[in-house]
Amino acid sequence: MSPRNTFAASRRSHTVLKWLQSGRAVKIQDVMDEFGIQYPQARADLKLLEELYGLSTHRDGRTKVWTWSGVNSDYVDVATAASLELGAIALDLFKGTPYGEEIERFAEHSRSKLKDSLRARVERLSKALHLRRTWLPVQEDRVLEMIETAIDSLFVDSPRWLLGRYERSLDDVEPYIVLPRRIIWYQGRLWLMALHGMELKLFDLAGFEALGTYRAADGELDRDEYDVAVGDVPEDTTPPLERGPEKLEGFVEDLDDAPETFFEDSFGIYAGDHYPVRPIHLEVSSPWITYLNRYRLHPSQENERDGDSLHVRFEMNLCPEFRSFVMGMLPHVEVHEPVELRQSIEDRVETWLDRTAQAAE
Repeated sequence: MSPRNTFAASRRSHTVLKWLQSGRAVKIQDVMDEFGIQYPQARADLKLLEELYGLSTHRDGRTKVWTWSGVNSDYVDVATAASLELGAIALDLFKGTPYGEEIERFAEHSRSKLKDSLRARVERLSKALHLRRTWLPVQEDRVLEMIETAIDSLFVDSPRWLLGRYERSLDDVEPYIVLPRRIIWYQGRLWLMALHGMELKLFDLAGFEALGTYRAADGELDRDEYDVAVGDVPEDTTPPLERGPEKLEGFVEDLDDAPETFFEDSFGIYAGDHYPVRPIHLEVSSPWITYLNRYRLHPSQENERDGDSLHVRFEMNLCPEFRSFVMGMLPHVEVHEPVELRQSIEDRVETWLDRTAQAAE
């Protein structure tokens, strides 16, 4: 293997690159001290990075210093075009609306700024990037209205609560008072991450029958405005403003609502802390060996091959969707832990067998 390839694959290159990209000026002595290597090797490492990434250099007295030289404008142009292509989902959602018109105008403006030499590359890139978009809400106009309402709420400086009628999975419709935090594309659908009370939850935007701005006077609902936007609401519905405006502002400011944190223990749509995090140990046989060696169901997944079996371990929420996923792996799966997962699957199988037998009679 050539020195270039050897270094490109080494841990030193990644560490030094992070230093440079964070704005740090790097000297040969820094590399020597960090990795315990001699001057010639440290110098060769930095010279190779200089060649590969076009680093800038200057002198601090007699000492040579390497710095990140900034972003290549060609890369910026192509990255912008790629982002616009990946934003096709947003274009689909907002087609025919003022939002969509502005997105299209920005996209065209960005493309017009590309150098002639880059346009052919961007065209090839556009054709290569193809998103399979399967999120197809039945009530498209209604969903678009919900999206616009949520976005308008997110634009304001002060917290703006929304009132909505939301259809839950049990086919019942309930009123919710929520404070939008994020709009998230997840599992092929568009979700509203919002505070309900003082708890972060996910709401499928296609599940809202109506969504409107909430205003409260003296802790009570403005029912006239709500009735127009949403419809009748039970008299005992109360706003989640027990903390008062100032305490609420502080709570929202300190809230960790980063999607990375929110979804770190999740599986499927069951995000947040509604279900316990458990160590999970499955043993699978073919054809699931190939599947689980190719894809991760969760970042915590660890695989260990044992003859004709694959042991797969997770640390994540033990939620209904994961239970159903494991059921779909039968008969090619054995649950080693937790016991409650194995028992719930056995109970489901017995229930299904009983119903099948009764139907046969």
